[in-house]
Amino acid sequence: MDYKKLKDYIYGFQTWNKMGFTNCELMIVLSQLGLKDKMEEFFSAMGVRTCAVIEGKTITYHEDVILGLTCVFEDREPTAAEWD
Repeated sequence: MDYKKLKDYIYGFQTWNKMGFTNCELMIVLSQLGLKDKMEEFFSAMGVRTCAVIEGKTITYHEDVILGLTCVFEDREPTAAEWD
């Protein structure tokens, strides 16, 4: 997938909280992108990520979602430079 299109899709996705994605929303994204069978690779690529907890829901930031998806699409692990 083209990085710009992926970024536009992620930032344009209607989320419960403007800060990022709930786990349920991440499942919807993976399903819409045809990656339900790549869930383990996606979460592995995101590794130990920075997140927020709002009203008891874990919120994953947009850029972390983009990194996880990029790694799945490119069939690779994140580089050291990509970790925040």
